[in-house]
Amino acid sequence: MRRYFDYNANAPLYEVVIDRITMAFNEFGSASAIHRFGRRVNYLIEEARAEIAGSLEAQPQNIVFTSGASEANNMVLQGFESQGYRILVSAIEHASCRLAALNPEFIPVTNEGVIDLAMLEKMISSGSTPTLIAVMTANNETGVIQPINEVVVLAKKYGALVHTDAVQALGRIPVSFKSVNVDSMVISSHKIGGPLGVGALIMKEKIELPPFIRGAGQEKNRRSGTQNMPGIVGFATALKEVLKEDWQRVEELRNWMEEQIKEIADEGIVFGEKKPRLQNTSFIRMPGVKRDLQMMAFDLEGFAVSPGSACSSGKSKASHTLLSMGIPADQAEEAVRLSFSPNVNKSDIKDFVELWHQIYQKKRLKK
Repeated sequence: MRRYFDYNANAPLYEVVIDRITMAFNEFGSASAIHRFGRRVNYLIEEARAEIAGSLEAQPQNIVFTSGASEANNMVLQGFESQGYRILVSAIEHASCRLAALNPEFIPVTNEGVIDLAMLEKMISSGSTPTLIAVMTANNETGVIQPINEVVVLAKKYGALVHTDAVQALGRIPVSFKSVNVDSMVISSHKIGGPLGVGALIMKEKIELPPFIRGAGQEKNRRSGTQNMPGIVGFATALKEVLKEDWQRVEELRNWMEEQIKEIADEGIVFGEKKPRLQNTSFIRMPGVKRDLQMMAFDLEGFAVSPGSACSSGKSKASHTLLSMGIPADQAEEAVRLSFSPNVNKSDIKDFVELWHQIYQKKRLKK
């Protein structure tokens, strides 16, 4: 039996999404064409755009479809930097934010993985250059939810703009572009049960960015290239489905698992557990056992877990999120991330806890 505990990396497609994409693949023609085939494709794209906008309390005309969140993050950070903006990025951002700008300044976080608001204010107030602040809505490794509303208040106090990567938050906690009042937001399809290769950038009306991809002028000249209509349709369908999920049940199972593991190993650490987190996410250290050995052992028994961010999978470096939280490198290298789907059940988690115990005990007996 295979148990997939890596939902934050890539969520399985909903059946209804597969059906909807299959329908969309039977449509053909360029959305830019004026004939009926083109008009039909354009209608499906705009229908999906309106559906996504409605779910996020945004305006359809302010949504730009992209190939994914990484492209969208790069569009924003590179676009503002090219216009002379100072770029402040939280130390725990996804790599597509941390590495997008040429000269970013990193905002520290606390040992619980929350952005340091006092340090952020000090950084904003220290310069007169127009500033863009990038802070994710929820961390993809620890699941810790960031105080975006407080960040926005600080930013407005000093005339700065705020960009948020809401990829992991979407579908798990309420996400409203209108309510959070950021200047730009990025979301992704494949994290919520939609197809790969589709993302979206949402911007306020006043935001002006240079075209990221130049060409025929699609997406109101913000991102040229023939739109991925089947993917966009699947994205909108997935968003409707994920908003129906019961994440409270998932959170209860996640919390039960963590309590069981803490009883097994007193020195075990659940990173960020004292702060509000995404209901399905847990980043746990197994003292004395390197993460690579853990992942191999779990995989052999049918459990798919992760060393952290999907962008770092297969790399030997410790989690940049944990290092930014002040966790020693040797401890960070003993941590794996679990991220559950809405379909997880207690028997799966119970089996995982028992296996966790076996691996941990085996290591202790070797000492």
